Amino acid sequence: MLTPSIDTWIRRSLKALTLWGYGWKRRKQRDSVSYRIEWQDPCTGQWHGEKNAVRLLKSHVLADYNQAARRRSRDYHSYF
Repeated sequence: MLTPSIDTWIRRSLKALTLWGYGWKRRKQRDSVSYRIEWQDPCTGQWHGEKNAVRLLKSHVLADYNQAARRRSRDYHSYF
């Protein structure tokens, strides 16, 4: 089994690559002690934390998939 640090690193890397692949932009928001990673939504231009960014991306992708599925279903039923 993977150690927690390697597991965490792999999960964060996969999230970052997925968001980056869909056109999201990354920035580090620094404060006096630490920093926070934020992602910019390419559709709205708003900045979100990593967890919310992944949720929004998932909802956008599923909405696009549902629209395509409805179109395919409508085209299929027009033949019969």
